[in-house]
Order: sequence, then structure tokens, then C-alpha cells
Amino acid sequence: MLRAILFLFLASFTLFAFGQESQNVLKKPASKVKLKSRMRVRSLQNFDDFLHWTLPQHMRSYALAEPQEISMIEIGFSQAKDFIEWHGFFSTHDPLVGKVSKRKGDLQAARCLLTKIGEKIGDPVALAFATEEALVKVVAYRDLKIDDQIVVPSGQGGGHLFSYRVDHVFNLWRGMPAFGLVGERGAAPILLFRGTDFSLDSERGWASLMSDVDLSGPGLTAFTKARPEIRSWLTKVAQRGAKAKVIGFSLGGSLAAYTYLYENDWVNSEGCIAFNPPGLSEQVLEEWNRLAEDKKRAFRVYVNRGDVVSKIGKLFGNAYELSLDHIPKPLKAHTVFLSAEEKFSQMKIDVDQENLSRRL
Repeated sequence: MLRAILFLFLASFTLFAFGQESQNVLKKPASKVKLKSRMRVRSLQNFDDFLHWTLPQHMRSYALAEPQEISMIEIGFSQAKDFIEWHGFFSTHDPLVGKVSKRKGDLQAARCLLTKIGEKIGDPVALAFATEEALVKVVAYRDLKIDDQIVVPSGQGGGHLFSYRVDHVFNLWRGMPAFGLVGERGAAPILLFRGTDFSLDSERGWASLMSDVDLSGPGLTAFTKARPEIRSWLTKVAQRGAKAKVIGFSLGGSLAAYTYLYENDWVNSEGCIAFNPPGLSEQVLEEWNRLAEDKKRAFRVYVNRGDVVSKIGKLFGNAYELSLDHIPKPLKAHTVFLSAEEKFSQMKIDVDQENLSRRL
């Protein structure tokens, strides 16, 4: 049943995200563009309502470790809320979260978001979370080119920013991109994976969609094809200095996990993260479980309460459930930009118990 829901989930994304990518949209009268945007959002909301009433609550929460310890994370600041109003996944203006776009101004919007995160967030934990979420849900969906520049807030806060440059654009499979970022002054490189691309007007969009329903595991075939290119870049930057961190959201989170597992000698021991990834296949989970305990704990996985995408396959890594004061509908839960919320809770997941309760 969950796989059927996932297929509908992807099909719905595709139908109502398509058309927003076409450059011709920019040439249409503003009223028509706004009407099309409203129709897209209304359709997504209707589908989210369907998922909300179809899926039982136990399929939208995760088995928590005992004793339960709740950590509250407070990030929300006015600029992030403004950003989501204009650029959130459900925005009728210019959605950028989880949605591919090619306009240069959209990259500038992502740069501004990262700058404000560095300036406004003082708490190191909140700063790291907001930075990582902005990278995987906003920056990864921009049409980055070699030598494009972005700034990444450091763990010190107080507006301290590292300058990063796009050093390599990967062709994972049929144009599916990932981005190798290198920083200044010894900052750890970043291998940034993009989540699903719902552009039906591109070969890479179709490849991304096919990767989601890969029978060997979401994204596994694409990773296998790109593995020599990935290893080449990882070894190159490691020989220059620090090893790269691997991060991604949704399908990108799966790709980050495969890279961490199969190229573990060449990735950083800190800062490797997957946001809302689908789970691993049984075979890949067996290989994951052969990692040393300290290495398994070093890879952090965030799943949102209410999201069903991470219920597919087997959960892995040092996993945490993130929760708002209410359970969002499934589509909203998958695409929400938590850094724009006033606060949310974080609780450790009992991965073994969670996997015992799953049939897929």
C-alpha cells in the first residue's frame, strides 16, 4: 500500500509542479501566471487532504527511543518566514523550496537566505540545522554552474560566513545533477545532492522520477552509475585537505546515504546528513549494519512527523523525529521548511523497533 501511495505522491507532484519550469511561463501575463500558481497549490492541497484522510496516524509517526528525551529547537526569525511566504513549496508566488528553477535571481534569493541565517541565529545547534536545511531544500534545487559562489554560515554564528565555490557538477544519470562545493580557509567541502526533480520537460526530470521508484532502492542505480565520478571528486578534495560532507533531502538524502556507505573512507566523519529520505532496501541495510558503530552514529537522519516518504524501506543511521505542535498533512510534512517555524521538537528514534514494525 505504501508503495502505491508513494507512486501517487510522485505523480501528484509531477502533474502540479509541471509547467512551472517552462521559460514561457515568464512571458505570460501576470494574472495568468498567478492563476496557474493558485491552481497548482489548490491541487496539491487537495491531494494532501486525500493522503491525510487515507493514511492512519500510526503510519505517520515513528517509534521513539526510551527513555524519551525531547530537545526543543527554536530557530524562527522574520526573514525566514518572509522567505517561505514567497518561496515555500506551497507558495503561489515563486516556489523555490524543493522545486527546480533556472532563473539567476533565484540563486540570489538562496544566497540572501543563507546570509540572514548566519546573521540572525546565534545558537550553534539551530544555526547548523538551518544552514543544512537551506542547502538541501533550497540551494540544491538551483541550476548551479561551475564557479558559482555561495556563502555558508559557520558554526561560530555572529554573521561569520565561509565562501564556497561550485567546483564540480556531477551527471549522476541522464543529467541528474549533484554539486561539489569547496570552501575557503580549510572549510570542509560539501557534496550536495538534489532531491526529486519533477520537470517533465527535461530528461533529467524523468531520470529523477524513475530513480524514486527504482526497485533496487530509491536512487541506487543512479548512484551506482555515478560512483566512479563521485569517488574521483571525493578523493581529489580529500587529498587537498579536509574530506567532504555529504548531504541531501528526500531522494538526495538516499544518494547521500549511499555515498556515505560505499565511499566511507573518503567522506567526513562529521556533518553527513539526510533530510526526509526514503529508507534503504533490506540488502543495503545489511551492508549499512556492517559499518562500525561509531560510523553508523555519525550519519544523522531527520524525518518529520507526518511524512510518509521515510516510511518506505528500512530506516537507518542516527535518526531523529522532528515534530511541530501538530501533525502536518503528509505532503506538507515532507516539504515544510522547519527553520521558518517558531520552534519544533527533536526526539531520538529507535531504528530497530521502527524497522520491525514495517512490512516494506
